[in-house]
Amino acid sequence: MTNSPNLNQKSKIVSIDEIYLKQSFNIRMDFENINLLIVNREKEISKLKECIETLKSELKKDQKKIKGGDKSIMNNVYRVLGDLEDTTQKLKGIIDPIEKKMEELRKDEVVLHETLKEKYPHVTDDELKESIINYIVERKRDL
Repeated sequence: MTNSPNLNQKSKIVSIDEIYLKQSFNIRMDFENINLLIVNREKEISKLKECIETLKSELKKDQKKIKGGDKSIMNNVYRVLGDLEDTTQKLKGIIDPIEKKMEELRKDEVVLHETLKEKYPHVTDDELKESIINYIVERKRDL
């Protein structure tokens, strides 16, 4: 009989300095706040997407009219393109700050992970993760 590891065995909780636990907690809370922001902006993003689809549809209709020889339609095409640009900029204004914050959080997470691995070289990622999760759960209960 081989001595295989017990897959159901829980990782041990390791003692991690409070400063790293707080950093982990702050990263997690920032991530949750960004998720909430995304959920709150979802309707607005959907409306902008629908607007873009409507403008695309208008341009396709106008394209057919132009091919049919109706040159007066160009003013509408320019208006629709302007509206499309405005809508795209609004959408970009919503998405860009979220992407920037997510990228910052990813970098913070990587730096923290590297710091933890350097400070606790004999602790596995699973053990670090479990200790951090336990800390976050406890802190959230206290809020």
